Amino acid sequence: LTTKIDPNDSDAVLFIQSTLCDNATISQREAIDWINGNLRVSHYCDSYVSIEYPQSHHLYWDGEYWKAYWMRQWGFSADDATMKGIAVISL
Repeated sequence: LTTKIDPNDSDAVLFIQSTLCDNATISQREAIDWINGNLRVSHYCDSYVSIEYPQSHHLYWDGEYWKAYWMRQWGFSADDATMKGIAVISL
């Protein structure tokens, strides 16, 4: 979230459970890939996908790393490192 008047773009990360990603229908997979393709040019939105894995999964720590990365990337102001608001939309 921002206090900027007329910001140039928005930033979004779709956090998705690995089981949902693995079992996605063709149209769901296309939507995931569309978001991950980065919508900067067409929608002024830097968009990414981050997959979350269950604790028992061998990629669990990869998912945790990326969650922390995105929190550092967009959870703090670049100016003075104060925390910013992050909107969470659950589907």
